[in-house]
Amino acid sequence: MPLDDTWRIERDAPEERAYAALAADRRWNGYSIADLAPATRAWTRVAIAGRRGEAGAACLFYGHPAFNSLIPHGNPAGVAAILADAAAGSLLPAATYVLAQERHIPALTEHYHFPQGHGAMLRMAVDRVSFAPPTGEPSPAIRLNEADFAPLSALYDTYPDGVFTADQLAHGVFYGVREGGAIVAAGGTHVVAAEYGLAAVGNVFVAPAARGRGLGGAVTAAIVGELLAGPCREVILNVAADNAAAQKIYRRLGFVPHCPYSEASAVLRQPGVSPRDDTP
Repeated sequence: MPLDDTWRIERDAPEERAYAALAADRRWNGYSIADLAPATRAWTRVAIAGRRGEAGAACLFYGHPAFNSLIPHGNPAGVAAILADAAAGSLLPAATYVLAQERHIPALTEHYHFPQGHGAMLRMAVDRVSFAPPTGEPSPAIRLNEADFAPLSALYDTYPDGVFTADQLAHGVFYGVREGGAIVAAGGTHVVAAEYGLAAVGNVFVAPAARGRGLGGAVTAAIVGELLAGPCREVILNVAADNAAAQKIYRRLGFVPHCPYSEASAVLRQPGVSPRDDTP
C-alpha cells in the first residue's frame, strides 16, 4: 500500500486479487465473484481500491454484449475513487444496470442518473447449515432440461420483468411443476460458480392460476437442495423489499436476510451536468 493517503486503484485486477477483495462479503458479491469464472471472465472487469489504514473497495463492471451491470462494494470513499478514475479514463459505460447498497448511491449519483428511480430489494442467503427443505409429501418439482425450453419459455413469457435464455437452461439448474402438459411453476439459477462454491437462484415464477399451493417454495427447495448437495456451500437470491409473501417462503427454507439494496437502470450524466441539475 502507498505511504500517503491517496487511493491506489487497480482498474482490472487479476482473478486472485479481485476475489480477495470481493470475498470480504461473499453474499453481497456473489454475482461479481461468479463473473470471475471462466465462462464469463472475458466480459468481467473488477476494479479495486486500497488506502493505508482503511477497508478497501471494489466495483464490478460486467460488459456482456447483451447486458452490462455495475456493482460496487466496500468503503464508500474507495468506491467514489474507483468511479472517478473510471470516468477519467472514459471507462464508465454509457448505460448500465446498477445493484448498489445505500451507502454507495451518492458516489454513483455523481456520474449517473436513474430515469426510472430505484427499486428497493433484499439480498437473502442460505447455506448447508441453515437450509430447511420441506418434509412430508413428495415434492411436485421435477428437474428440467433443454427439451423443456419451449414450455418453460411459454411460462416466462407471461412474466415481462424476467430474463430467460436457452443458455441459462443449458448450463444452470432448473426445476418446474407440470400440470396438464404445461409448466405452471418454475425456477432456476442465474449463475452457478462451482469454483467458488456459490450460486444465485432466480426466475422463480408461478402461473397465476396455480398460486397459493406452495409450488414456488417446492421449486426453490428443489433447486437449492441440488446446489447445496453439490459444490455450492452458499446460495443467494434477490427479492423485492415489499414482497413479504415471497420472503416468508424463503425464510421457511432457511434463507436469512443479508442486506437491503437498490436496483436501477442508470444513464451516464453528460459532461458538466451536476447531480443537482436533475432528479434521479
